[in-house]
Amino acid sequence: EPVKEDFIVDKDDPIFKNYLNPNEISLAFRGKEKFICPKVSDCSTFGNDGDSTKLTVRLDDIYHSLESFIAISDPNIIFVLESKSSEPDLLFTFNIMPQFPSNLNKNILKIDAYLDKDHKTKDIIYLKREKEDYQLTYLKDLKEMSHGELYKSAFSHIVHIKSLDKPY
Repeated sequence: EPVKEDFIVDKDDPIFKNYLNPNEISLAFRGKEKFICPKVSDCSTFGNDGDSTKLTVRLDDIYHSLESFIAISDPNIIFVLESKSSEPDLLFTFNIMPQFPSNLNKNILKIDAYLDKDHKTKDIIYLKREKEDYQLTYLKDLKEMSHGELYKSAFSHIVHIKSLDKPY
């Protein structure tokens, strides 16, 4: 089915004239381009719509190595729920994959996780992954790093959680 005309925005549309200067408009529209602007029907966040449905946290994927966890989930932020030294730490990130339509009436938050038996992230603030060979480096800070090194690497910030019951 073709895109409806209501969603197509031309160069002369007031939306562009209100927010862009003539030079920006000419750069954006070099030919006969048209922009498609879908209308959003619902942008409500959890809890703002008066729905009292309880939030459910579900484990989506659990990884057997830290390397596979980083390579597949590619997280910007890794949360670490620290445990006793005899138990593994829980490393997790939020999985923002959309729910299937049958589950739309439920508030489900999915996480991807890795159990760190060796406590590799203890006192670590950043995890650096080389983009070429996926080698991991544990960092306490990001001082003295070259531009080339920053360009060839991906970084994850590690947030350590001491408790889910107390804020400090």
